[in-house]
Amino acid sequence: MMAGGFDLLTEDKNMPRDMFFTALCLALTLVAHAQEKKVTSLPGKRVDLLRDTRFQNGFEINAPKPGKHVAMGVFQPPSATNKPSWRLCQWNSKYDLSEAKPEILSNQTIRMANAEKSVTISSQNTSNDLILALDSRPEYKGNVRTKGQPWPHLLVEQTVQPIVLFKDISRISFTIQARLLTNECFKLEGYTRNLHTAQFPMTFIVQNRNKQSKGFGDFIWFCVTLYDERKPFTDLYAAKDTADPSAKMIYTPPSKTFSQQTLHDGTWATFSHTNLCTLFSEAISLARARGYLKESPDVGDFAISSVNIGWEVTGINNVAIQIRNLDIKVDTKQQAPPGPAAAGRNKPIGNFLASE
Repeated sequence: MMAGGFDLLTEDKNMPRDMFFTALCLALTLVAHAQEKKVTSLPGKRVDLLRDTRFQNGFEINAPKPGKHVAMGVFQPPSATNKPSWRLCQWNSKYDLSEAKPEILSNQTIRMANAEKSVTISSQNTSNDLILALDSRPEYKGNVRTKGQPWPHLLVEQTVQPIVLFKDISRISFTIQARLLTNECFKLEGYTRNLHTAQFPMTFIVQNRNKQSKGFGDFIWFCVTLYDERKPFTDLYAAKDTADPSAKMIYTPPSKTFSQQTLHDGTWATFSHTNLCTLFSEAISLARARGYLKESPDVGDFAISSVNIGWEVTGINNVAIQIRNLDIKVDTKQQAPPGPAAAGRNKPIGNFLASE
């Protein structure tokens, strides 16, 4: 999910354009293969949005070259019982993790590493912790990144299957725990805060998935900032992604929307929200008000198509974050009975609009 070099807008923009090139490649893949993903209705149920949120089956390792997903191998703990649900992406890296040999550090911990980055899965009872570490010094070879130069990524991503449209959802709850293990920032000659940083966002691609809609395939980025090396808390960011001709809107709520804690403290922090529906509705409404999603008038046509989490490092940084207890639950609506009750359609139900 990366496509070239674009630079931060200003030092106080918490989700700048160049942090979203990674998500771009994923979005293009989603649009191209939208017809292949099943849309389902699960009336009156609570379901997990993502599969294998404890990373027990590891990852498919994708090639570093951006533009499309090319599987180069797998990285799995010895206890894996199925093929990976997650992809491990390392866009624009000069060092391919698929060439590294996994190390079993203990009966419950496995690690894959090269000169630039490492991925560690450590079993903690029934919860597998994931550690993503990236040292950009080998990438930049002693020089600061210049404007327009690509930057290394290390993130995990999953395509949501099956798709559940917002019209069928009453609640989406979300939680994840994270801890900063390492942050070394090397301010070499030419360093600037608006161009060089390390960020660890969690990105949701919110996409129109109604095949009968003229806006089928249109989308926005919705981001949760877990960490920004420059400051402990980040502000609202909502703007056009000018890094690509798609020019979609990026929407990032203030980080305190999800936690009063900060990873800058070096302790475990919990990021959560009881109902992301409200935030998705706000993001879609703002996008429409600013001229986006012109052919997608019904918020019920949208769905979460994909989720990714991980590092994008445009500075000279040696960083590592540990995550655990990722959980995204979807509560689906009871189906409306036939007959007179249909008159209640198109009234707000939960936080999304009921659809015909």
